[in-house]
Amino acid sequence: MPVLRVCVESLGGEAPGGNIVNGPAKYLTLIVFLMLVVAPAKGGSTGLDGTIRIGIFPFNPINFIDKDGSAEGINPDLLREIFRRENVTLAFVPGSWAEGLKRLEDEEIDIMMSVGYSEERAKSMDYGQESVLQLWGQVFARPEAHSENISGLFGRKIGVMRKDISGSNFISTIEKLGGSCQIVEYPSHDDVFQAVQKGEVDGGVAPQHFGLRHAAQYNLIGTSILFSPFSIYFTSKKGLHRELLDHIDGHLHDWKNDKESYYHETLKKWLAPALSPRSLPTWAVPALLFISIAIVISSCFIILLNRAVRRKTRELKESELRFRDIAFSISDWIWEVDRTGVYTFSTEHSEDLLGFRPDEMIGRSCFDFLAAEMVENARFRLTLSVETGASFRHEELVAIHKNGKRIDLLSSGLVIRSGSGKIIGVRGVDTDITAKKIAETDKKAMEKKLAQGQKMEAIGTLAGGIAHDFNNILAAILGYAELAKEDIEPESETALYLDEILRASIRARELVKQILAFSRQAEATKIPLQPALLIKEAVKMLRPSLPATIEIRQNIERSDVTILADPTQINQIVINLCTNAFHAMEEMGGVLDISLKSVDLNAEDLSKEPHIQPGTFMKLTVTDSGTGIDPEYLEKIFDPYFTTKEMGKGTGMGLSIVHGIVRDSGGFISCYSELGQGTVFHVLLPALPNTAMAVAERAENLPRGDERILFVDDEPMVAEMSKVLLETLGYRVLALTDSRRALTAFRETPQRFDLVITDQTMPALTGAELARELLQIRPELPIILCSGYSSTITKEKAAAMGIREFALKPLVKKEMAFLIRRVLARESP
Repeated sequence: MPVLRVCVESLGGEAPGGNIVNGPAKYLTLIVFLMLVVAPAKGGSTGLDGTIRIGIFPFNPINFIDKDGSAEGINPDLLREIFRRENVTLAFVPGSWAEGLKRLEDEEIDIMMSVGYSEERAKSMDYGQESVLQLWGQVFARPEAHSENISGLFGRKIGVMRKDISGSNFISTIEKLGGSCQIVEYPSHDDVFQAVQKGEVDGGVAPQHFGLRHAAQYNLIGTSILFSPFSIYFTSKKGLHRELLDHIDGHLHDWKNDKESYYHETLKKWLAPALSPRSLPTWAVPALLFISIAIVISSCFIILLNRAVRRKTRELKESELRFRDIAFSISDWIWEVDRTGVYTFSTEHSEDLLGFRPDEMIGRSCFDFLAAEMVENARFRLTLSVETGASFRHEELVAIHKNGKRIDLLSSGLVIRSGSGKIIGVRGVDTDITAKKIAETDKKAMEKKLAQGQKMEAIGTLAGGIAHDFNNILAAILGYAELAKEDIEPESETALYLDEILRASIRARELVKQILAFSRQAEATKIPLQPALLIKEAVKMLRPSLPATIEIRQNIERSDVTILADPTQINQIVINLCTNAFHAMEEMGGVLDISLKSVDLNAEDLSKEPHIQPGTFMKLTVTDSGTGIDPEYLEKIFDPYFTTKEMGKGTGMGLSIVHGIVRDSGGFISCYSELGQGTVFHVLLPALPNTAMAVAERAENLPRGDERILFVDDEPMVAEMSKVLLETLGYRVLALTDSRRALTAFRETPQRFDLVITDQTMPALTGAELARELLQIRPELPIILCSGYSSTITKEKAAAMGIREFALKPLVKKEMAFLIRRVLARESP
């Protein structure tokens, strides 16, 4: 070799005298030259020395400790070859994967093998630039319990190796698909496979290379669930031993580019070990040939299958992503349960709907979240679905929110089938209809209230019609009775009869007022009064209508205490309460006790009536010894139309009317009752401080006059009677029954009349319209507008039009006399 020769000659040279160096000296020179010059740049000495501590964990065939305690596998062989020519000692430190990571962090080892890359690990580790292998994560399971898709693992127990990148990738993949599993960690992949074999978990996660080599030892199979390929590297602690990683990277880089290198030989050795034909029996060669052909065919089939799997996996991921997007884009809650009703999947809308996160629901029974009265029906529906395959739609359920609130749901579902067609659960959608149910309830309440209002309106219309006609009749009766009384001897029996007619007519007039007040067609006239006399008169009037089997006891206290109320309404309170008591004692008889007294109430006494101010009250108590009231009805007795009486015994309005009158008077009413023990009603009305009683106008002689009056009423009987009555008081009266004729007569001689008295409800021109026309002619003209009933005119409206007085018919002679003089004495506005 010329080069070597030149080198040798240059090193050795010639001895003095021209002789070439020979013998041992020549060989020694050659060895020195090779050591200093000819040593290869790659794979030669790097100046590294000492001991390199290397973490190793069970990860066959990548790295593991053999039975004899030596480090074996791809990574140990590669490291031994890389450092074979270095002045170093490789010390393999065995332990679990998690222990290895801890030792690297604590600097108890220099290098860790088979580390998958993650950003979190890169914060504390330096990674080599060249990976050793690329691995896939795979799920392994028992043959009889494996799932064909990843959603089938939702809610199940899955084993992973602690801090393993495959396990982390699996958990991340599950979360991205909107599901969750019960993750159980183990120190090594062997421990994971043992747990799967024993049934402690439903499946185990491991890198594909490890699983394919060891799954059969544990009677496990690799499922079709592959995910997240990752590469494994050599690592060291951050900032330490970068030169070691660079040295390893240099060899790996050169080896990977050479298909005949030690790296590729090592992979073949551990991942596809070859058998030497010389060690095989003669029959094995044809068998191996056949196997090789089968392997080639199988490989082609596997390639095609892998492509199909990748395509199906991609389609599955797209389908799952589409399902996830749809599930999260709608406001409804999507869920899945197994055959027993245990949740295996839930979208995040469960938290909005029920307050529970999906991970709080998965693994729990759906019946745990339902109202107690719903459980039986829901269990029947689920059993029917899983046994017959029947779906269900728009089933109304009531669930319990995490805060205890009841939530109305509209639920629909259909069965889930496995690849073999077996029903494995139910998938459904729930919609929150709580607001809708509340709206429906409110709508029904409003409809009921509207119907009640329409009833009241109908009653009011009827009452108004009755009042108009009846008041005209009463006006005639009252007027003619008073005229007849003036023509007979005051002490005669006929005079007594006429007095009774007058009293009955006035009572009838008050009854009409009650009807109008009840139907809200007339305002109550409240005056200061002492109620004792009114209550006694009401009881006296009621006595003849009660059977002798009912004893009436009175304890009416005379008092100077005054209340502000309508006398007619006080009478109405007594009549309604006593009538109610009579119905309670109608069959067996009993005692009706009526008492009235003044009481002082403080804030403590009025704790249940916060809107009432403390002070003095008149307390009316009506007690009966009848059948009593069922406790479940006590809160409803003041509701309109509520009654427990049979048809014909009541309308359910009596107590409602009493309650309204008492509230309108600023007081309150209470009731105490026990079945079989009778009932007590307490009515409390506030007293007026230092208020004098209203004194009725009294005069022995009625005021008279000689003014000219135009009297207009469409009822001939009323017009004629009023003309005679007014003439007895000295007035000159023109009575007309046609409002248009009255307007014509006034226009002819406007100064002829000193006063106009007109009815309101008349054909052609109403009283208000007539008054408007008259006032345009004579603005200062005194006008009295009378009405038995009107829904369009009130006292205030009349005053605003310039009408002096608005009076309710019928009027007795005394009332008419004083009213006329009051109007004529008042100056025009």
